[in-house]
Amino acid sequence: MSGLTTLALREQSAYQRDEIDSLKARVRLLETQELPFVSRLRIDAKGDLFAGTADNAYARLPVGSNGDLLIADSTQTTGLRWGAATAAVISDFAEAAQDAVGAALLDSATIDFTYNDGAGTITAIVIDDSISNAKLRNSVALSVIGRSANSTGDPGDISATAGSGAVLREAGGTLGFGQVATAGIADAAIINAKLANMTQATVKGRPAGAGTGAPSDLSASQLNAIIGTANLGIGVSPAAPLHIRGSEALRSRAQVHRGRPR
Repeated sequence: MSGLTTLALREQSAYQRDEIDSLKARVRLLETQELPFVSRLRIDAKGDLFAGTADNAYARLPVGSNGDLLIADSTQTTGLRWGAATAAVISDFAEAAQDAVGAALLDSATIDFTYNDGAGTITAIVIDDSISNAKLRNSVALSVIGRSANSTGDPGDISATAGSGAVLREAGGTLGFGQVATAGIADAAIINAKLANMTQATVKGRPAGAGTGAPSDLSASQLNAIIGTANLGIGVSPAAPLHIRGSEALRSRAQVHRGRPR
């Protein structure tokens, strides 16, 4: 073998050794790099996962069947396994979810949460006397909140008209603002002091010929017109006497004389 041939073989051999060393170095580098580099080397099928098996060690966890859940299992090499959603697994998941929700819900000054671990329920109630006026919805002007209809249902605003002087009362089966009707006043409830002031030497009544209407203060002459002047005369002034005429006067005298001794 010539000297040139021997030199060429030596150079080729050295190049190959360098290539092998470089490849080994790259493999070692890949083994120490982050997971994306490793996954390109070890992933075999769609859905494969990597799971740790020990300190700085991992293994491929093949994908499970459709509908399976990833379940922690210390008996497995990776500490994980795919499995069906059994009642026990679902119960554990529901319990964990309820515990998490129950821990996130905090009581306040108005809301009280109660977590029933056995029943797996969370209930919330409004604490008595905890809702302030500021928490109620706004109302229209000059109104109260209630139900005007004679039935059960949602409340609403019962409003009054400004300057009307109306009062809140029930009338005709409806609650609202308005004047008090006769039915709203108890019998014998209005005392004399509550009546309007009267002109002296007058009585309450309705003038003859005035028709039906509100009463007014009647003078003596108006009262004469109502009673009639055939048998009764009433003076038109406070000084005028009350006198009885005709047969009524005679009968009155006779009754007086019967009462006197003769």
